[in-house]
Amino acid sequence: MTNRPTDDSTVPMRDHETVTIGGAEYRRHPTQYYEDGNFIFIVETTAFRLFQGILTRRSAVIKDMLGLPQPKQSDSMEEGDQQQLTLDGVPVVELQDEASDFALLLDFMFPRNCLSYPTVDWRRLLKLVQIAQKYGVEDVYTLASKRLAKTLPTVAGGGQDVSIYKDPLVAVEVIESSRLTGLPVFLPLAFYSLSTMEWSNPDTIESGALARLSARDQVRVHQGRASIQAEVMKKLFSRWENSTGGGS
Repeated sequence: MTNRPTDDSTVPMRDHETVTIGGAEYRRHPTQYYEDGNFIFIVETTAFRLFQGILTRRSAVIKDMLGLPQPKQSDSMEEGDQQQLTLDGVPVVELQDEASDFALLLDFMFPRNCLSYPTVDWRRLLKLVQIAQKYGVEDVYTLASKRLAKTLPTVAGGGQDVSIYKDPLVAVEVIESSRLTGLPVFLPLAFYSLSTMEWSNPDTIESGALARLSARDQVRVHQGRASIQAEVMKKLFSRWENSTGGGS
């Protein structure tokens, strides 16, 4: 057996759960594999069998992608005899995504319950925003962005809890994802949390959080820290002057 999934490779796959494509074995996705689907996506070690017409109406990116010539199967074939990968005549296309992210996108595009969408945490929502943006699924991108705005603290949100940023790596993760997805609304409080963090704390230093940021964003953190310290000193000096009568 080849190409086992990396996330649950210790669990043996039963025959009815797998398909063999191009000599390799893939796990059928448990909910996004339809026996009457007319094309198949391979993502990592998972196969998704879907309906091209329905999916391409939701994603112009996928529509354009499926219109391009696909890579040919070359194992045990002469170059002139190469053919596109298929399964029982159904064309197969390989995607360079994480299977869990692509499955999440499909779950939001085609929810099993038309009255509700899956409940996921902020990390999965950030992943969903990224992949929805990649494939141009605007309604899912908007929905995930709105859910994030109710979960992650923003300046406009006012009283939202910023304790989520106690771990500096969380703030860094939000900054990185916000940059990738064009969601600047989450940047101010993430940067503020890093700027006010006690960087002499050994646990904070060991996390290596700041080093994960780009050089420009590292500069922004240090500039924010300097600005906050200057403002604090200004207020302290003003209070000292008032208490000693220096301002009169």
